[in-house]
Order: sequence, then C-alpha cells, then structure tokens
Amino acid sequence: TLGMLDSLPSDLVNKYKELWEFHWHNKIHIYYQKNNEMYYFKIGQLCLSNYYLKYGLAKFNQPVKSTELLLEFQIGNYPFRGVIDRLDYVEPDRWIINDYKTSKRAKSYKQAMSDVQLALYHIAVQQNYSQINQIYLTWHFLRLGTDITVSYEQNKNQLKKMEKKLIKMTDNLINSLDDLNCFFPKESMLCNWCYLWEECSVKLGRNPAKIANRISFI
Repeated sequence: TLGMLDSLPSDLVNKYKELWEFHWHNKIHIYYQKNNEMYYFKIGQLCLSNYYLKYGLAKFNQPVKSTELLLEFQIGNYPFRGVIDRLDYVEPDRWIINDYKTSKRAKSYKQAMSDVQLALYHIAVQQNYSQINQIYLTWHFLRLGTDITVSYEQNKNQLKKMEKKLIKMTDNLINSLDDLNCFFPKESMLCNWCYLWEECSVKLGRNPAKIANRISFI
C-alpha cells in the first residue's frame, strides 16, 4: 500500500518534506524496531495520498471557515479550551467540524456517537457562533481513506448525557487536586512512546525505544 503514492503532485510532496524537516526534533522515538524513519514518512505520504484522491484540487470545494481553530467555551461552571482541525460553514445555519485521524482503525457509528470529543466540539461551535441550526462532525481516517459523519441533531438527549458526563469527570478531577496520591502512574502501551521514564515511579531506566534519525532528502 505504501508504494501507491504516485497520485501526489510534486509540489505537495515537496511541501510535506519541508514541514517534516522543520518540525523534526531529537526526542522522537521509534518503539517498533522493525520500522525505520522512512516507513513513518511514507505513512504520512499515504495519508496525504488518500485524502488527495478523495478531495483533490478538482473536488475540494468545501467552504472552509477556519483551520487549527482555537475556541474557548464553558460546560457547567468549567471553562474549556480546544482546537478544531477544520471548521466548515456549509450553508446558512449548517456547520461541519472536520477532525483528521491517522490511526489504523476507523470508529464505528456507535463509537463515534459516544466519543466525548464530539460533545466538546459541538458545544464549542454552538457557543462561539451564531446562526446555528445543524452541527455535524466528520472524522477523516487518513490512513484508511475513509470518513464517518455523525451529529446530535437526531438525538439531543445524547448531547445532554455527554454534558453531564463531562461535568462529572471534571468534578472528580478538581476534587482530586489536593491529594497527589490520586495521580498514580497508569501503565499502558502509550508508555512506549514516552521519553520521561527516568522521572516515572513505575519505570526503570530510559525508554528502550530507539531515537529516530533525521531523514536526508538530498
């Protein structure tokens, strides 16, 4: 699959290389020893290729309102802040929140509807913009080349449930702030990508993941 990248125009590939080099730093680790730096570079190319094939210049006509949009909003008595990848203002009163994912698996409709991210984004847009009737969230699973779009429009009660869940989660967090013993390290496979093992009470030594090398495009 990684070899099917001929669809990308050269200027897009060159921009990708430029951004790859610009954002490179010396704390990038590779946990899966069988994969090298070029493997992950090509994963990024695959994501771009899949998106370009679906929404290339001839097809991309979405009315983009903003990208990397920082919004502040409130749930209950708590202030929140979040960044939306892309927000489209499709037509009067209709908004689409776009979120890009590079994971290997796509969400099911049920998983998408129960994801707190949907509730957070929905509330953020609702509180920051006027002329709102419909709000949709589209997840773009770039590695797979698939999308899923969901909305609370047909299930307003689900949104209320998610708001209550978020308030309860925040209550529990705030109530735990005075007791540092509540914040024990929790091991998971995400530890494999962490470079703070030496500061962690459940790890010994440094993360054995190898440090990635900078790719030379010359």
